[in-house]
Amino acid sequence: MKKKLPKSKMIRYCLSDIAKGLFNGMSKDTFAPGKTMTRAMLVTVLWRSAGEPEADAAAFTDVPG
Repeated sequence: MKKKLPKSKMIRYCLSDIAKGLFNGMSKDTFAPGKTMTRAMLVTVLWRSAGEPEADAAAFTDVPG
């Protein structure tokens, strides 16, 4: 069974990750920790945690554009 973090601990972890620059929020004044993370959001966090390296263009058949 998964244990939920106490709200104060969750906030501390979120603020720590924000301070590291991994998360920017939904807009300049909105953060939504309860919102479902999309694949694009996850890839962005992973890219930032890797130091924002240069990358070649990628093509995904399930992503328009």
